[in-house]
Formats: sequence, structure tokens, C-alpha cells
Amino acid sequence: MGEALSATIAKPSVAELVRSLTSEEKDAALVELVREAIRTTGGENLLPLHAADGASLGYFVPPEIAKRHLESVMPTLSEEDRERTRRALADLSKTFDMEAFLDEVSREDPD
Repeated sequence: MGEALSATIAKPSVAELVRSLTSEEKDAALVELVREAIRTTGGENLLPLHAADGASLGYFVPPEIAKRHLESVMPTLSEEDRERTRRALADLSKTFDMEAFLDEVSREDPD
């Protein structure tokens, strides 16, 4: 009798299940789903996210890919440039607000 009864009870859809979760449970579920996607795909590629209707929701970029991309676009600083950067960051009181500077320059030269 238990088998017959369980066969007639409809399971909620994934969307209904997700909507029934608390915010904390949704966060935990998303983390586990992302971990599973990385595990099953190897984490070596962008993971496209599509809605059931085929609409693109974007891409998830696994950490290893993000790291490699950052390393490929970051300039390689010479030792002299690294030292200049260290000196500049050592005393932030000698810095200025770039946005304020650009606003001032644009007021001085309206062209």
C-alpha cells in the first residue's frame, strides 16, 4: 500500500523546491550545485547558465579559469616598477583622488 501511495504523490518541481527554501538554504544549495558543476565538468571551462526556455543567464567562471585569465592580462612589472609601487603604497597621505583630479582638469579645459 505504501508503494502505491508514494507513486501517486507528485514531487515538487525544481523551481517549486527552490522557492520553498529559506535564503540561507538557497545560498547553500547554490554553492553545492556550483561545486557539483565544477566537479562534473573538471572546472576547466566556463559554465554557461541557461534558463529552461533557452535564455542565457550568463556564465560561471570557475576559480582556476579566473586566476589564469587574470595572470594573462595583468602586466608583468619590472623590479623597478614594483619598488615604485611599494613606495607609493607605503604612504597613502601622498596620494590623490583620481576622480577629483579628472573633474578639476575637465573644468579647466572644457574641450
